[in-house]
This record gives sequence, structure tokens and C-alpha cells, in this order.
Amino acid sequence: GSFAAQLECVAKLIRLRGTLGTERDGFLAELGGWDTHRNLDTVSGLVKSLDDALEVLVTELEAQGVWGDVAIVALSDFGRTLTSNGQGTDHAWGGNMFLLGGDLKGGRILG
Repeated sequence: GSFAAQLECVAKLIRLRGTLGTERDGFLAELGGWDTHRNLDTVSGLVKSLDDALEVLVTELEAQGVWGDVAIVALSDFGRTLTSNGQGTDHAWGGNMFLLGGDLKGGRILG
């Protein structure tokens, strides 16, 4: 399903953690479609989808009272060159990632 629907399922499973008897869980959600050579409108739409879905998830986790117990790790090993090949940009080495969580000490860039 959509990325938002995947995160909705994650929120439901977290809500059921007592019923399921889980103490610690890991979940995987995917948002594909980033492999675009020159269509930045596609990337802008994907960033908005990511932002909107994460906002809904965080709001739900706050309502459940568990946001401080959750860490969201987002990563990609995909990159693009900074210069155009005349038809867009080529594949390159990359490492894009970020962390979200209620108890994380943010505002820092590490690495």
C-alpha cells in the first residue's frame, strides 16, 4: 500500500503491543520512486508524501503516549551526481538518513 497506509499499520501494531505481548518491535516501511534523473516535481511530491505520513504517525504516537519510546530511522544509500550529464544527473554514491524520536536530542549533524 501507500507509505501512509504502511505507517498507519505500524501505529496500529504499536497500539496493540500490550495485547500482542511485545516489549520491543521493529517495523519496515518503504517509499519508492526516488530514482528520477531530472523530474524534480516527482521528488517534491515524494518529500511531501514522506512529510505528511510522518506527521500523522508522530501525532498518533503522541496520542498513544509512546512517542518518547519510539525511534524512526530513515535511510537511503542512493545518490546523484551534482553535475548534469546533459539529460539529468547520473547515479552516484550517497548516504541519506535521518532519525526522529520523542526522546532524541536533535538539532545536531553528526558524521
